Amino acid sequence: MPKVRYSEKDLQEAIRIYKEGLNSGQKISYNKLGERFNIPGGTIRSRITKPPKYPILPPKQKVLTPEMESELTYWIHNDILQNQIYCSREFIRQNAEYIYKREFPNGKITLDDINFFFEDNSYLKRRLSEQNRIRLGQSELDYIEKLEKFLEPRYSFRDKPRRGVNMNGFVNRWHLRLIDWIIENEIPENRIYNLDETCFDLNPGLHKLQTKYIDEEEFSKSRYTKWDLLSTIMIISLSGEILPPVIIYKGEELNLNWIKNNPKNWLYGVTNTGWITPELIMGLFKDYFLKALDAGKDRPPIGLVLNGNISHKTIEFQNFCELNNIKLHYVPTPSRNLKQPIKNLIEKKIKPQWKGLTKPINIESAPSFVNLKIQFNYNYKLALEKLTPKIIQNAWEKSGLSMKCLKKTLDEDFVSQVFS
Repeated sequence: MPKVRYSEKDLQEAIRIYKEGLNSGQKISYNKLGERFNIPGGTIRSRITKPPKYPILPPKQKVLTPEMESELTYWIHNDILQNQIYCSREFIRQNAEYIYKREFPNGKITLDDINFFFEDNSYLKRRLSEQNRIRLGQSELDYIEKLEKFLEPRYSFRDKPRRGVNMNGFVNRWHLRLIDWIIENEIPENRIYNLDETCFDLNPGLHKLQTKYIDEEEFSKSRYTKWDLLSTIMIISLSGEILPPVIIYKGEELNLNWIKNNPKNWLYGVTNTGWITPELIMGLFKDYFLKALDAGKDRPPIGLVLNGNISHKTIEFQNFCELNNIKLHYVPTPSRNLKQPIKNLIEKKIKPQWKGLTKPINIESAPSFVNLKIQFNYNYKLALEKLTPKIIQNAWEKSGLSMKCLKKTLDEDFVSQVFS
């Protein structure tokens, strides 16, 4: 038997009508009231004849206005679900609070407010839950079949993933969406970029460089709390160009001794964790990347390939990019199934720079080295100098994201549709 759903507000209204009818001599039966409010008659009778021992809290009121809820719903549906990226309720709360504070600067949104929001959006809640299961490696065939009906019929999942094993269908579909956008907008290779962040461990004594890719909302930092973290942001183009990197140090403020021998066009940030933050990425785009990418509302479109890291999918960041004609192409969750070009460069070109390094570089060859941060800067600079346009283009090809690879995927999809 299906569970009867009703609110405390409905129950209180039914009790009020019953008591008013009783006082006026027009008594209404419990069953009739139950049918009117979709509440079992026995529940109404029990509440009247046996009042609860403890006071009933007033029904929770919505904090978000209808306009705010509409904006939040649009963001979850179009910018999270359509892009197939993971999104936790805590992250939804943060973005709901961003919307709320535009009108009420001192306001606050709690997780209870978000849970209350989803009570009236059961479809959105179910879709988000199903998509997040994929992020945890729990994808199911029935979910893929539902997703096919929900998304555009233009694409097919030729390689449907089994439970937690194969994500080729999602990757193929994402490739098709990317090449369609490139062809439709006639985007040249020098206006298609990949942005990615990487965390490095600078622990003393560990001379084989260890990396941690900041993927989606993976902030399980327990095994990284002892790391002396430093993060880098790289941006490369499909045509083989590389922008000056951003180095993010762990600390309270930037120490000029760390950077005095670095190239003058490098950029820097400091956070208390050494991780990228939404505030930092917004500042970098406003102050530097917008100009470096030659982006703007009056400029031709820019395509930016990136993962679903928490700093990449805020409402503020997405609105800023849309305003400045930057199209965000999120690598589908889980993005570990698609190695981005920058990850290929990190693994094949950057990390080998540390291979065979058994001790810090001696003072004679690098007299300015005062700590491991400076040593990292030195090796990182040497590694970047080796990244020629040809090497960068090869990294795109190994990721299956070169124009040659994307057009091959498009041709295969066309043939499969013709003969299906």
